[in-house]
Amino acid sequence: MNVALNVKYYWGLRDFYREDKPYDGFGDVTKLNIYSEEKKDENRKVHRVDTGRIVRAVSCDHPILVDPCRVGSCLVEMDLSSRYMVVGDAWCGTDFQGIIRSLSEKRIYALTEVQRLDVNAVKPMLEKSYYTDDGELEDTTFTDNLSPANMAEAGVKFLRDGVVGCHYAYIGCHKHYMNISSEWHGCQTTPTLRHQELFNSPPCIELKKCQFPVLTTESGEDATGATYRMLIPGGVGGHPQVGCNAAMLVTNKNHESPVMNRETAQHEVLLVIIDTLKKKIRSSIEESNIGIPDFTQQAQQLIYLEHFTPLFGKLQLATERMIMLMNRVQLQVADKDDKDVIRKKQMSLLKL
Repeated sequence: MNVALNVKYYWGLRDFYREDKPYDGFGDVTKLNIYSEEKKDENRKVHRVDTGRIVRAVSCDHPILVDPCRVGSCLVEMDLSSRYMVVGDAWCGTDFQGIIRSLSEKRIYALTEVQRLDVNAVKPMLEKSYYTDDGELEDTTFTDNLSPANMAEAGVKFLRDGVVGCHYAYIGCHKHYMNISSEWHGCQTTPTLRHQELFNSPPCIELKKCQFPVLTTESGEDATGATYRMLIPGGVGGHPQVGCNAAMLVTNKNHESPVMNRETAQHEVLLVIIDTLKKKIRSSIEESNIGIPDFTQQAQQLIYLEHFTPLFGKLQLATERMIMLMNRVQLQVADKDDKDVIRKKQMSLLKL
């Protein structure tokens, strides 16, 4: 199994992987220098993607973490004992850093979902752009090696008379616009090679394919399952104290997802919150701050979380199951009045 990702470059930077602060307990960590040594324009304010692509051999049995952060650039074959939970985007902020850190100490890692683009889905639209409504070619330049199908495969769209451009604006902020008469007329190579000649980079659609890491078999077949961002706690692997969400986790589509179900994830978070409260209360006792309003509030919150929250969680799950069963029954009921009765009972359950 291989993992492939785009090379990046930043000016004035070298390899920042911190050997003294590894991903302790995450898994098998290897150095991953994803930054090109090529000299860059120091006036640019954004990073660009280089012409290269990193391909590394990895274990097909492990979820793979790719951390492109400039202070901890590395590749991790995650330990098989690790567990994962999917959380909301709000967790990317600083408010949840304490919970993320406590979970990671138990080898439970917080993930946010990533939606990959289906680059193949746009190709029919790109090919169609080269034809008029009557089915005629907009420009006779695009025949043979530069056929609309080949141009679409390279992600290049016919925009208007005399101009084509990359559908994806992956490099920088703008699409690559190209003049047909001066840059494509008489071209004897393929659209992919022509784009390489013009911009010293493969077509943007190729770079877009590896915008996120891709798992492939030895024969080159895409084996990528789910893709997530992993929220790295501050200080881990040399990351800043505010944490980092640049790291990407990819899983093999042929393996079972390692993500915990909602009920288990909520229970683990609850245990962390309870443990944190207990530590605060213990600290207040040691510092003789018993009786202050904060201590009283913390004690009340601990009792509620430890003794009542699990019961409410079970009630919620039972309610959801009941509503699901009632939905099934409602589909089988023919009488309108009976359907209304079931609907009213569902509404009353939702108010609990």
